[in-house]
Amino acid sequence: MIHARMILKNITRFSNQGRTMKLAHSDKIYKTAVVITFLALCFLVFIIFSTWMNLETNRKTALEFYKDNSATVLGMIERMSHNYGISDEKEFFNLLASLEKSENIDFFRAYNKDFEKIYPENSLYPDKISSKKSLSPGLRKKEGGTCFESGKELQLFGNNKVYLILGSDMEKYESARSADIKHAFIMVFIVAALAAASVFFLFVIRSYRLMNIRLKRANEYTQNVVENMAEGLITVNSLGDIISYNNKGLDLLGLDSSSNIVSDSGWFEGRVEKTINSGESVQGYEFVYPGEEGEVNILADVTPLREPGSSNYGAVIIIRDMTRIKRLEREIARNEKLAATGRLAAMVAHEIRNPLSSIKGFGMFFASLFSDDEQKKEYAMLIASEVDRINIVVTDLLTYSRKMDIKPEFTDIEFLFDETLGLLQFEIEKKKIKVSKNISKSMPRIKLDKERMKQVFLNLMINAVEMMDENGEIEVGADLHKNRDKSVIWISDTGPGIEMEKQKEIFDLFFTTRKKGTGLGLAIVQKIIEYHDGSIEVESPVKNGRGTMFKINLPVHPD
Repeated sequence: MIHARMILKNITRFSNQGRTMKLAHSDKIYKTAVVITFLALCFLVFIIFSTWMNLETNRKTALEFYKDNSATVLGMIERMSHNYGISDEKEFFNLLASLEKSENIDFFRAYNKDFEKIYPENSLYPDKISSKKSLSPGLRKKEGGTCFESGKELQLFGNNKVYLILGSDMEKYESARSADIKHAFIMVFIVAALAAASVFFLFVIRSYRLMNIRLKRANEYTQNVVENMAEGLITVNSLGDIISYNNKGLDLLGLDSSSNIVSDSGWFEGRVEKTINSGESVQGYEFVYPGEEGEVNILADVTPLREPGSSNYGAVIIIRDMTRIKRLEREIARNEKLAATGRLAAMVAHEIRNPLSSIKGFGMFFASLFSDDEQKKEYAMLIASEVDRINIVVTDLLTYSRKMDIKPEFTDIEFLFDETLGLLQFEIEKKKIKVSKNISKSMPRIKLDKERMKQVFLNLMINAVEMMDENGEIEVGADLHKNRDKSVIWISDTGPGIEMEKQKEIFDLFFTTRKKGTGLGLAIVQKIIEYHDGSIEVESPVKNGRGTMFKINLPVHPD
């Protein structure tokens, strides 16, 4: 009981969690998280790469711009020098001074043919340049930043060579570049944060998914344990509706999953309502109801189960099928009774048979003495016949009490029926009784003791013939059980039937409904069948309130 409640508690907990955490849903989230994380990482790489490419492209574009701008300005100076006829250094220096006021030009430097500085005179710029290589365009460091320098060789002042170097301030470019780099770092940081969040989210979803997998496996394991319990298990809510169950529990009560235990089952007689209303347990409640194969004995425990988030009570119902145990108890009691009867029968037979022989002998003697007096002779013969009847009872009692010697062999059941009916042919024709056989074509040969089973059939058919009036009907039949694990043999009649209260006693010793019966026939029939590891049951009425059917269940053995 404790184990069942613990299992049920786990089922309820798992099912409640399962309603909010479904594995299929977590799989979708996990796949989505993987895709998002992958895209975030790809986007991060793309941002870094594209930012680097953009900065590099801007750098190259800026250098090309400054290079082209420098070449344009230097070419313009050269053309102006020739067009306006600048003939001395002063005019040339004035031109440079006027051009230095432009926003795009930071400075000019001029050197003579010996690479000595001639403009400007007083400055921190180098007094000499090493060679013409200094005229090549490129970046140069200066105080507070970077400038772009580009030079050119000019023919001025009476064909004198002048090496002119132009320097363009790159402060605005550097400011823009710094702003771009800062913006790029911000974007990379944001995307990196998103990627990190995606990775974290991915691990959270993965843990969530693994937890759901473990939860699903635990739930399946628990459900499998509950479903394969030897006991039936049903839980109901405060209204009596079934909320969880195993199939054995429903089968034992003949219910389905949509049933209401209060309104659809009358077996509990208010026990479930008591538990639901007051929260009290009901232990060891027994009841019996008719099943397909006879009476079913049920033992039920009803315990309260508080509904989550509510003060109402549901109920846990543990159902045990006690039919086999009750049958074994009855069989043990019956065997004890049989053992006592056997001992009594052996003693009685020994003590009675000897006097019976003497009594019968005197009866026959008196019959011979009264040969001339018919009435006295009849009385003497009656003494002898009654002694024979007593001897038959004693013999049957001994047969019942002794251990039977069974010699089973595979037998055709139809052939056995025909032999038994042949022995009763005279009585059947006398009462004009109609006999029908209903034997399945799939019926196999049965392993049994032919003579013992013929005794069973003969006893049952004699009872049927004696209980019926003229023009009655007897049906004999055989078929495999629906589970194909045993054979079912039946003999039915259209007689008056057997009252319900007497059906439980007909296999007891000395119980009979016939005027001349000894009460040992059906008891011996049952014993023979039990020695074949079978069982016998009676059904009455059969049709239209009349008739009796005896069903014999025998195990099927491979031929």
